[in-house]
Amino acid sequence: MCTYSDYALMCICGEYVLMCICGEYIDASSDRKLTYKALSNCIKRFAAVLLQVGLEKGDVVATIMPNNIDYPVIYYSVVLIGGIFQPLSPLYTADQLVSMMKECNTTYVIADEEAFKKIKYFRDEIRLKIITYRHLKSGCPSFESLLDGEEKVSKPVEVDLQITPAVFLCSSGTSGLPKAVRLSHFNVLACIHQMKKVTRKVKRGDVAVLFIPLYHMFGLHCALSSELALGMTIVMMSKFTLDEYYTLIQTHKASFIHIVPPVAVMIGNSPLLDKYDLSSVRHVMCGAAALKEVVERKLKERLHLDRVYQGYGMTEIGVSHANTDSFYKMGSCGKALRGVQVKIEDPKTKVILRSNVRGEICIKGPQVMLGYLGRPDANREIFDKEGWLHTGDVGYVDEDGFLFVIDRLKEIIKYKGNQVPPAYLEDILLKHPGVKDAAVIGIPDALAGELPKAFIVRNDGINIVDEQQIYDFVEDRVPPYMKLRGGVEFIREIPKNPTGKILRRKLREFPIRDENDNIDNGSDLVQVHRL
Repeated sequence: MCTYSDYALMCICGEYVLMCICGEYIDASSDRKLTYKALSNCIKRFAAVLLQVGLEKGDVVATIMPNNIDYPVIYYSVVLIGGIFQPLSPLYTADQLVSMMKECNTTYVIADEEAFKKIKYFRDEIRLKIITYRHLKSGCPSFESLLDGEEKVSKPVEVDLQITPAVFLCSSGTSGLPKAVRLSHFNVLACIHQMKKVTRKVKRGDVAVLFIPLYHMFGLHCALSSELALGMTIVMMSKFTLDEYYTLIQTHKASFIHIVPPVAVMIGNSPLLDKYDLSSVRHVMCGAAALKEVVERKLKERLHLDRVYQGYGMTEIGVSHANTDSFYKMGSCGKALRGVQVKIEDPKTKVILRSNVRGEICIKGPQVMLGYLGRPDANREIFDKEGWLHTGDVGYVDEDGFLFVIDRLKEIIKYKGNQVPPAYLEDILLKHPGVKDAAVIGIPDALAGELPKAFIVRNDGINIVDEQQIYDFVEDRVPPYMKLRGGVEFIREIPKNPTGKILRRKLREFPIRDENDNIDNGSDLVQVHRL
């Protein structure tokens, strides 16, 4: 058994809590501020409250809320006493939220008003204890009232860092169902230390403006936890708008920002930018999806930077590669971070490939997840017998050791960094009485990365369904990032292989004939899709 004290202190207050350094944590929407010392006290008080209400070691505590100043208070108080933190997206539907909480056997949930409306009717079904956020009148205890106590946790719970889960993060697979990614205390600690190496030139007292969602690995660990570990002042945005982002950077003279490719595109093309003084920004880290070289060049030009630091990672592996001050190459995701091993493997032959040859990216390292919760088949699929995690992404490592990500074997669509499983949307579409068959793909978009597009085969004998009916049907059943922004197209047949698997590559690569095209040249696929 290893004591958890060092890890807890590092996460809570950037390793320097006992030195009382002058770092602040600021809520952009309310201007409420917490010094690192005050943040530490809040964490220890709320940890004591959780013990008083009956939280036990190994219990799961979920949050469903946008970014706010209390997020790290909840996170670190839970893990401080041996619980498991489960950040859930407030964009999830009620069914998605309940499904994930059932799967993880969630004990407590801290929910804002919108989330409470979604889950209040299910609390008896899943035996859930609800704590509301921001004094919501619900008959449930509120986070704010509980935090008023004076008792503090003085001694962290002892855990085995290597194997004890600290966090359950959500990751979507091609099945369309969210999976709980089990991250141990050691996984989290490794990720934070690796990110500290990436940002060596960041100093204590530097200011970061953070809008990346904290229910996402990039936001929770690569941004928030690593910034706390560096002793930075953090300005937290609960909702992103470009003008507010510029204002906060200018007002607080932010030197460090985390962004995602859609925001990089927005900044690069923004006429608003010239109205603000962003000269304080000297370090930009981009993640969540690949950053195109042309976007990187424009961003560097608009912000007057020497470089933009791009990294590679996923919920299951944390961050494995990143550009740094010492090692940087335009268009790449950088070199492997300390302790990380990478191989590029032929997905068919399983042969390890030489430099500059494309194949599947496989990763080992101290930050790689323990595995999916309760998904032995998925674990066997993603881990091979030697313990390599197969990412499903296609790329290559050049002769200098820099990783370039080209494509992915997986079918997940990435819309503004959010994962959209095609199979999940297809399942919804097939419930419409006017839909006989359906397939969903991602189509390229300069701002969002990819947009979900549906191909529909109408059901014979049913009143003709049109595009708007499909849009409306899906919109009522999915979070905003899953809407069919790429459009709806009606065709005669979905291309499939002999076993029934949808040939999405055919839908992406070739012109599609619509349902009114009656050309027949001898092949089922050809006559429908001109393949």
